[in-house]
Amino acid sequence: MTDSGSDGKYARPSKVCDVVMKGGITSGVVYPRALTTLAEEYRFACIGGTSAGAVAAVAAAAAEYGRHIKGPGSSAWKGCPMRWGAISCRCFNRRRH
Repeated sequence: MTDSGSDGKYARPSKVCDVVMKGGITSGVVYPRALTTLAEEYRFACIGGTSAGAVAAVAAAAAEYGRHIKGPGSSAWKGCPMRWGAISCRCFNRRRH
């Protein structure tokens, strides 16, 4: 990747880690805030998950990619918990009906 397109607290994390997330609606609700907190200090190298964890993994991978490009994706981590939480709730509420 080239120069970071991101700025602020998500611009250049000092550490690298891998993330694997399990499924379950409770996990799906917790992951957005946990990932954005971790993203302040870590760059995610390998990201994976099952069920709700896979949904969070896709969003985290997209945000991580966006962190490294210039343009609209560069602010992908900003505001993630609120957006991801709303999307997760809509997805799981549909399954119950």
